[in-house]
Amino acid sequence: MLREDRINFGVHVPPEGRDFKTMRELCQTAENLRYDLFTVTDHFMNMADPGGHENHPLECWTTLAGLAASTSRIALGPLVSCVNYRHPTVLAKMATTVDIVSGGRLIFGIGAGWREAEFLRDQDRCRNASTIGPIGRGDQGSG
Repeated sequence: MLREDRINFGVHVPPEGRDFKTMRELCQTAENLRYDLFTVTDHFMNMADPGGHENHPLECWTTLAGLAASTSRIALGPLVSCVNYRHPTVLAKMATTVDIVSGGRLIFGIGAGWREAEFLRDQDRCRNASTIGPIGRGDQGSG
């Protein structure tokens, strides 16, 4: 856990191209080496190859929940969680849940986001959603 009476050291591990088993092992190793903090990125695409179809990262908050359940001392958090990726109430609930699962070890970093390609991809997906048709509104036609 982070302490104010000394210098704290942390490890940042981007989850691109890593499975959860690897992330868990890295986090547990950092904890065993007495590091104070383990952070992961909050991105939906591979930062080295945003248009690529491989090595996409694990989702930040579900990864943190799994790490919280797999460790006992090290503080955990997103390097910075983008406020624009999730509804604020959902993000607050996710963070609260990770904090509870971890026994109060969450360090919550939040920011506006910076990777334009991630926002443009979402805009394209939303723009194309109208061509998919109605979903879950009860007007799927006469079956």
